[in-house]
Amino acid sequence: MRPGETLRSTCVQLVGEMGSDYGSRAGDELALFRHHGLVHPAVWPALANHLVHTQVARGSWIHTRSNIRHHATARAGSTAHVHATVVRRFQSHGERAVLDVHIEIDGVLVASLEHEAIVLLPAAAPARV
Repeated sequence: MRPGETLRSTCVQLVGEMGSDYGSRAGDELALFRHHGLVHPAVWPALANHLVHTQVARGSWIHTRSNIRHHATARAGSTAHVHATVVRRFQSHGERAVLDVHIEIDGVLVASLEHEAIVLLPAAAPARV
């Protein structure tokens, strides 16, 4: 990860909401992940969004993009260790934050993300009379 503002690491059990059926709930009709007991790749940006929501955003926020690299498969039921660093903050339609996120299972890197969000929306313009 690049240097920056280190966030608190979190551990997430990859079951239920974050288990192998995440893809079907998100609209992916392919049963491959459920059939093989694998975590759906859409879980990784969801975990990054959780970090933004709980540790970075100040009020309402908007996820703008993710660049996801998959390094290994993950079995449903595993425990993911999520580490993140805010590597850049800048102003563009509000305050934005860019995070490097690493997700590990049993010491193995399974996914890395560059994750960006508007973490503080611009103040609303006053109403015209």
